[in-house]
Amino acid sequence: MSEIQNNNNSNGNQTPYIIIIVLLMIIAVLAFFVGKGYNSWNTTGNTNSSLNNEDIEVTVIWDVKCADCQTQNIIDSLKQIPSLTSANFKEIDFSAAGTEEILKANNITKLPAFLFNTNNINDLKQYMTQTPTGLYSLDAWSTHDPYAKRSERGFLILNDWVLNDIKKDSRIYGNENAEILWVEYSDLNCGYCAKLHNEGTHDTLFTTFGDKLGLAYQYFAIFNREAPVILECIADQKGTDVMYQTIKKAYKDGLKDKAWIAGAVEWINNEELTACIDSGKYTAKIDSHMKMWSETFGVTGTPGNVLINTKTWEYAKLPGAYPVADFERTINNLLIAE
Repeated sequence: MSEIQNNNNSNGNQTPYIIIIVLLMIIAVLAFFVGKGYNSWNTTGNTNSSLNNEDIEVTVIWDVKCADCQTQNIIDSLKQIPSLTSANFKEIDFSAAGTEEILKANNITKLPAFLFNTNNINDLKQYMTQTPTGLYSLDAWSTHDPYAKRSERGFLILNDWVLNDIKKDSRIYGNENAEILWVEYSDLNCGYCAKLHNEGTHDTLFTTFGDKLGLAYQYFAIFNREAPVILECIADQKGTDVMYQTIKKAYKDGLKDKAWIAGAVEWINNEELTACIDSGKYTAKIDSHMKMWSETFGVTGTPGNVLINTKTWEYAKLPGAYPVADFERTINNLLIAE
């Protein structure tokens, strides 16, 4: 998962899937698991170190409406951990009777949730929190809110005024009235963002979907606050298309500061560019992007990708440098069948 710290340079071998990153953290960092377990939700947690593998019980609470949770992938990977090969996994969907009571009793607000009947697991205790019922909840970096407003297709619903604000506050590449708007929260210092761009994901998606897709590049300017201002001022002089060409070149060549970025643009008026940058005219816009990034979509890192159906206001998040196939699948699911 491209968390905030992943804005550091990353090498091309790192897995783009957020779910795989989560699993690697569980498996690689916690590879020393020795005893592992949980009990059914209404059972007191067990701290007995003699608990056998087959006595370990895992209660997994998930939501079938979550289009991108990939809960089964997590379960399959957990079952590959030696101490969990004989554990008993109990899966409960959010719609099942009594599930809300389970969540409330254990102070769980995000899914999927993983409840253990013991925390006596080497190197895993620091990732587990005891719940009021005596069980132990594994921090799986879950973000799905089962109580959020959703469409019949299972997608989250965006308020129309939010979509309008995004459009007004963005320089959109491609069709401004496209059925699908891809909002990419990014930073030129982000290695995973560079990976997403350099793998040709953008070119492939625009070739595949054409006028059905528009892109709004938004700024998550913690590590490099200068670059967004430069990009906006370049757009003032040269237009939106040149701005996006500059972003693409910046990721490819590792351009990050003013001189490098400006040098990527032909016939730029540097005096005008400097005056634009020094004016502070884009400070509020960058702050607005970051506010939307955190408060509306709860994006936890860069690149934070949000795909919105502009006709139904349904949306889905792909928080990371996902392969193009995942973008294609999500977009196809969001599109209205003709």
